[in-house]
Amino acid sequence: MEILRPGVLSESALRRFASLIVLVVCTGNTCRSPMAQVLLQRRLADAIGCGIEALTDSGLMVISAGVAATAGAAASPAAVEAMLARGLDLSHHESRPLSDVLVRFADVILTMTRSHREAILSQWPDAADKIGLICRDGRDVDDPIGGDVADYESCALQIDGQLADWIGRLDLGSLPVIRTPV
Repeated sequence: MEILRPGVLSESALRRFASLIVLVVCTGNTCRSPMAQVLLQRRLADAIGCGIEALTDSGLMVISAGVAATAGAAASPAAVEAMLARGLDLSHHESRPLSDVLVRFADVILTMTRSHREAILSQWPDAADKIGLICRDGRDVDDPIGGDVADYESCALQIDGQLADWIGRLDLGSLPVIRTPV
């Protein structure tokens, strides 16, 4: 894209509208999907050579939601602790329910389980081509809810191992490049 002159939308807004959006989905959006969100953000930031805080301006958005989530719940304390051990911050996470807008605008939707995938497909069958299980071999990601920090760390390890494969499958070459006149 080339910006010919300043307009109603800022360069930052244009980057956001043209972003590659990855949506990560679990049940309540307090454990698995928030952990996957920050783990994927770190992997993507490393892949394109920027900090996590610069991902959106680089044309990448990673968000999470839950098929049975209530809005505004904090990440589970054990998820926060497991991510903190990896240098990632979930302390400000607020859960969000899956919505029409999220499904429509996401370019890729990664689910933790086959049942999450089926729940999305039952409501949004047109999204079939952009939904994938986070585990490429068809396994479900174990739910650590109610477990101790070790259970969350094990879950994070499982998720992070699967995300390594997804990085190579995302079209990072299609990220928006915006040129402004000199």
